[in-house]
Amino acid sequence: MMKDLRTLGDTLAEMIVPVPSTMGAIVGTIDVESAAANAFSKRDEEFLGECAAVLLPLWTEKFL
Repeated sequence: MMKDLRTLGDTLAEMIVPVPSTMGAIVGTIDVESAAANAFSKRDEEFLGECAAVLLPLWTEKFL
């Protein structure tokens, strides 16, 4: 069950990166916010993608 999470009151930038399974299904997301406009770069996106890859085996063990 997915819940719609509220953003922080002063959010000016948000990035949501999917956590895809090995079969391509989205099993979760990493959601980051900032009070600074245009706060996230391509490198931030790449880093969070790397985090998603690390999380997937842990997520799979726990929830799938």
